[in-house]
Amino acid sequence: MTSSGEFWTEVLDAVLDLLWRPLWFVYDQIYTCCQYPGEGYVRMAEDEIEIYHEKQKLQRCGLHTVNNLFQRHEFSVRDFNEIARNLSPGSFVCPHKSVWGTGNYDINVIFSALTTREKFVKWWDRRKPVEDIDLQDENIFGLIINQQSDNLKVWKSKHWFAIVRKNGDYYNCNSNLSKPKKFEELKDLYAHLQKVIDKGGEVILALHSSEDNTDVKKDVEATSEEGS
Repeated sequence: MTSSGEFWTEVLDAVLDLLWRPLWFVYDQIYTCCQYPGEGYVRMAEDEIEIYHEKQKLQRCGLHTVNNLFQRHEFSVRDFNEIARNLSPGSFVCPHKSVWGTGNYDINVIFSALTTREKFVKWWDRRKPVEDIDLQDENIFGLIINQQSDNLKVWKSKHWFAIVRKNGDYYNCNSNLSKPKKFEELKDLYAHLQKVIDKGGEVILALHSSEDNTDVKKDVEATSEEGS
């Protein structure tokens, strides 16, 4: 039986929800509409090809990561906000993104976005040598990196970025870089991945198709990595 105190607490929560939810929605829409693009194609002189590279805007590294992987403006801020809200439709404040509308999308949003395009992910077991990753496997179309952000010194924050595969070569498309950087040899990429893991980061393989093993899907619900 519900006590009088619990009853009025539930009533107050309901009233606050009715009052504040529309305000949060309006704020979110305004922030979305006021976004300005950070995307563009960068011509790599040494390869004579163009690499799509979104630079860091606010805390939208998760969005930049996915668009850089697809090498086009595949998702908008509005798309990512909608995905985040759909993950927790009954929540007053969405736990999968920043309440301030600046981004900070968590891993669930990134993976859900890839799933809508029939792409898959595989978490790399950090206990294994990175050299065991078959970077010449045609099923791999890129890598997703999650590591400690170097930008914020006051508090800890995670940063997402993509390592893109194009024409058989790999390019670092970190949104914090002024332009993409090519890994001249696979050994350079392996060294970079090992450095990420040594610093507590994660390496995730972005795949065209799913693999028949338990490593492809990790318990996303138990993971709450967010990005700057």
